[in-house]
Amino acid sequence: MKKLRIYVSGRVQGVGFRYTTYNLAHEIGNLGGLVRNLSDGRVYIEVTGHDIHVTKFLNALETSHSVVAQVDNIEVIEDPDIIVTDKFRIEGY
Repeated sequence: MKKLRIYVSGRVQGVGFRYTTYNLAHEIGNLGGLVRNLSDGRVYIEVTGHDIHVTKFLNALETSHSVVAQVDNIEVIEDPDIIVTDKFRIEGY
């Protein structure tokens, strides 16, 4: 089971990036977690799931964002303290 905190920087707010991330998680399936905007302009993601699903999610995150989004950097931190959930959700609207 992988438990990751992900920080995405670039033009990732106000361009549908959270919704794209949510859809990716649901298309891959078997993932829990959340996605939300941060006050510093980055997007924060927590994702939990089996290694194969989380790896697939990370790969898709790098390539499958909206055409108006621009991902400059993805920082991935493993965190065993993340609480596992069975649903992936968007926080903050």
